[in-house]
Amino acid sequence: MADPLVASDKPMPQQPQTEPATDKDDAASQSAITATLPPSVSGRAASTTPPAQHQHLHTLEFVADLPNTAHPQLARIRRELDDLCAPDGAVTVVPVLDRRGRNQLVVGEGHIYRAHFPVPPDSAYDFLNGLQVELTWPSPLDDDAQPAVRICQVFEHSQVREDGFLPPALLAFNLDRLRARDTASPMTLGEALAAVLAMLLRNPLPEPPTALDEMDEEDLLALWAEHDPDCHCLINQLMPCSFQDFLNQTESEARADRLITFHENVATRHAHLFTRARDHFALRMGTARQWLAQTQHPALFDAVRGWPETWFLPSFWTAMHAPNPEAAIRSLAREITPGVWSFGMFTPEFCDLMAADLAAYEKSGLPKTRPNSMNRYGMILADMGMASMLDRLLWEMLNPIQRALLPALAQGLALDHHHSFVVQYEEGLDVHLDMHTDDAEFTCNVNLTDDFSGSGLTFCGMHGATSHRKLAGVYQHQRGHAVVHAGLHRHGADPLQTGRRENLIIWCRSSAYRQTREYKARYANPFLSEEAPDQRCLSTTHDRDYSHWTDVFAQAKQDPDQLPLHQTHPTMNARTANF
Repeated sequence: MADPLVASDKPMPQQPQTEPATDKDDAASQSAITATLPPSVSGRAASTTPPAQHQHLHTLEFVADLPNTAHPQLARIRRELDDLCAPDGAVTVVPVLDRRGRNQLVVGEGHIYRAHFPVPPDSAYDFLNGLQVELTWPSPLDDDAQPAVRICQVFEHSQVREDGFLPPALLAFNLDRLRARDTASPMTLGEALAAVLAMLLRNPLPEPPTALDEMDEEDLLALWAEHDPDCHCLINQLMPCSFQDFLNQTESEARADRLITFHENVATRHAHLFTRARDHFALRMGTARQWLAQTQHPALFDAVRGWPETWFLPSFWTAMHAPNPEAAIRSLAREITPGVWSFGMFTPEFCDLMAADLAAYEKSGLPKTRPNSMNRYGMILADMGMASMLDRLLWEMLNPIQRALLPALAQGLALDHHHSFVVQYEEGLDVHLDMHTDDAEFTCNVNLTDDFSGSGLTFCGMHGATSHRKLAGVYQHQRGHAVVHAGLHRHGADPLQTGRRENLIIWCRSSAYRQTREYKARYANPFLSEEAPDQRCLSTTHDRDYSHWTDVFAQAKQDPDQLPLHQTHPTMNARTANF
């Protein structure tokens, strides 16, 4: 998720950029660092709430208001929020990157507001100075007249989705509860939204009762007995021990204590998950603050200044700033195999800068998170404070590149958040990566080093196609060059032969696309028919029929006529390398 779009972190992509203070060199460096800190680590005091009956959304900015006749309640919603837009009632209309990623007002999308919400003094998230929130009507998540609420910054909370949205049912439940409390003077919608956000930052929001909450001791025992002890779900985390250990308790009092503990864990599960998410987030933001205070390369984190021209190859910079950048990008890029494109992007100066900062971070001893479920070595770049910079890269560079080269991806909807990381391949560490697909709509992969051999990137087919396990081509990495492809394009890293390879990878995602039926159905059904796979495209990690095809290829070495050209039985495809 992107860092907040506030002046202290970065301006909105469509607004003029401002420079940090430059009175003195030291002051300029400190300003550059401070300006890029997420609100959680910037050290500024939380905004104060003005005296009023209810807490308000502050610096609420009206972004777009265009008619949508399908939602007659929009006019009422606008009236309720108008008095919160500014102290003098003035409303500022500014351009916004719409759902298709173009820098223009949203046509036919209803109302969009961006608001800065001050963190209450008694908040469990008191290390934040505020939340950047986007309110959208009608909601892209459902057909109700209530807004969609999305937190547009790096943020972790047990009840906030990965893409930053509050679940619609949870939001509706709490809005209804708040607005029904005082029938004589009910809250406006804006006041109720502000109250929900304040509650969210103090404790877990009240949730609608579920079947789990209604279970008595007999029901809990049945659940305990029937639940798979090897799954990693929430239910198993709530159980004080395995059911077999429970049965092994010889004293009835000990069994009763275990059952009481299980019941208490169920009752307090929301508080437990809230605390765990909050503590992990505080650790991440504290780590970023420490690194930003000691890095020797503050320009990598200066999202106010952004990405300087000197970091990009002249051909790439010229294409991105051409009158028709999408056509210029298509002329610049080379198609490696259908759906896979490569082009020169970064200069050696940038690659050196990035590699040096990563090496220094490695030596610092600060904690880091592994990049994803498959790569063991490397790190997530948000942990060191780079999310804001990469957010700008997503909007200013990667959205236009995706529209130019793979316009049909994500139904043309904008890429609005990312998971960015660095992977490392070296003898004694990871030396190859099994076939997989990415948890992304669009992937950008940039090589930062040139002192290695081997380690090509092999591409097979697209997930869902009959040729998804057929060899399509091999890309050989070049320093500073990017290779881009759909996240669902099956690929894997060939074995490293010598040296060390380090790559910057950005998984670009679209929150709007992830609400569509197409996205939700992408793994709904196994393949009923596919071409016989190429051995190089099999996945030892993900393909459940890997052993079957290993035997087939072993037999084919003795009798090539035994290799089938087509198969009609169901197969299990490679799932995504999940974050």
